[in-house]
Amino acid sequence: VFTANRIKPILELLGNNPDTVTIEQEYEDAGATVAGYTTNDNEDENYTQYGYTLLTTGLPIDTSIAGEIIYTLRYTNPVSNEVSNVMSVTRSVNVEKIPVDELICTIPDEERVYNGQAYRPEVSVTTSTGESLIFNTDYVVTYANNINAGTASITIAGQGIYGGTKTLEFEILKAEM
Repeated sequence: VFTANRIKPILELLGNNPDTVTIEQEYEDAGATVAGYTTNDNEDENYTQYGYTLLTTGLPIDTSIAGEIIYTLRYTNPVSNEVSNVMSVTRSVNVEKIPVDELICTIPDEERVYNGQAYRPEVSVTTSTGESLIFNTDYVVTYANNINAGTASITIAGQGIYGGTKTLEFEILKAEM
């Protein structure tokens, strides 16, 4: 005879595994489904057919640091509490830095004419909500081909919670003789 303490639930993760979240954003777990069970209307965490209870280890996850986080969803029968009657699944979540290429990066719109000196226009970096980023804290810049006439470039590289790079170009005009 099969009784509740001999039936092991079959779990399947809902949503993506691995999943991703942007740094400093709240992560909401998609949950797991238990084959053949229905959710109790009184308690979302209990499955009524055999009284299984969801135990979660590792939630909420800390999204303040980029990297991989692994946590466990486990269903157990609190009546029997037998190891053979527990099923668990794990989910991996990658906490990703905010991509620099999604930021608004600008330089002054001005004429630059060859003068033998390196041009280093000041870069302004803001979020889509208008928040200004801090040079040497949130990003750094490097310049290339910024002395002679032609196309010069500025590479903005993220730091801290910002990652990746974005390149801007500007022209240096030939000096008139």
